[in-house]
Amino acid sequence: MTYFDEAHSLSGMAHQPIRLMPHPHTDKEPCPGGCDDIVAVEETACRMRKDIQGLESRIQDSHDQMTRFEARLGEGNDRMGRIEIALTTNAAKIDNNSAETSEILEIMKDGKSFFRFARRAGSVLTWTLGIATAIIAFWVAIKGLTK
Repeated sequence: MTYFDEAHSLSGMAHQPIRLMPHPHTDKEPCPGGCDDIVAVEETACRMRKDIQGLESRIQDSHDQMTRFEARLGEGNDRMGRIEIALTTNAAKIDNNSAETSEILEIMKDGKSFFRFARRAGSVLTWTLGIATAIIAFWVAIKGLTK
């Protein structure tokens, strides 16, 4: 179909091909009937159709890329949702572990305080027993073991 055929069909006219009739002229002189202009317009229209087809192909490729991108974006959103749920679960577990760890640390501090007291009591007991032993030894030495 020629450019003029498309123009006629677009304007509502019946589709009838336009036939170019040869004119009696040589190739070196211009056509008095405008054949050269018609051929140039048809060639331009043909090039434009090819350009439009190329653009349509690029648009389709872009559309396909956007569809793939949207699908990947949806997958990414789903994955992000799963990660957020996992983070929330892990945060709850960490809070629970922190509470248990705090209790253990408190027990250890209390135990440390107890052993500090026991060490001081043992030190006092050692000194007391040492002094008591010395007094008993002195008493035995003075009074003797027999009565």
